[in-house]
Amino acid sequence: MNKFGKIGAISFGLVVLAMALSLIPSHQARGATNLLQVRGCSNATLQGSFGYTSTGTLLDTFVPPPFAGPFAEVGRQTFDGTGNTEATATTSSNGNIAPVTIKGTYTVN
Repeated sequence: MNKFGKIGAISFGLVVLAMALSLIPSHQARGATNLLQVRGCSNATLQGSFGYTSTGTLLDTFVPPPFAGPFAEVGRQTFDGTGNTEATATTSSNGNIAPVTIKGTYTVN
């Protein structure tokens, strides 16, 4: 795996971990007293808005030269509990600032 792939994989893993940890308080509010009692993950248990950031370097072997270089992103992703998601973010690719909007679906397995 190349350097960019490792950075992306680590960033993705941290975002997933943060989302998973944020679900624990909602389960505790429903009566779970410890982590062992939290069960039954589903689309319905993933809902709400989550902020995220990512940083790294875009290599010119993967992106055109004007965009190769330092990369940063900050955004918010919202999950509706029924399998739909939306995200908005602002990215900086080698100083080129761009807004990003994403709509899609998700499945919790």
